[in-house]
Amino acid sequence: MAPLTGAIALILSTGAWHSAHAQQAFSSAWFAAKGAAQSSAASTGYLPNGMPASSLTNPALQQQQANQQLQTSLNNLAIMARGIAAQQAAQAAARQAAANGA
Repeated sequence: MAPLTGAIALILSTGAWHSAHAQQAFSSAWFAAKGAAQSSAASTGYLPNGMPASSLTNPALQQQQANQQLQTSLNNLAIMARGIAAQQAAQAAARQAAANGA
């Protein structure tokens, strides 16, 4: 119980509880934060995550970014599949060696 109590005390002392409560969707704080983000994007040309605001209106750029992310995901999937296949082959070889040795 002590770790839970400590975690709650930490959350309350850092103000995270207040921040999470204040940012509920469609609350006045949420609308204020959205307005500030939109104003900042309009004046600087960049979104809060650092991407250019023009990326929201350029479907070709969005498609290119989606294709790059898809290719990365497919490459990661292929690497994982090869790793699983190699592990299964190693396990099958170990079973075969154990069966031949017994």
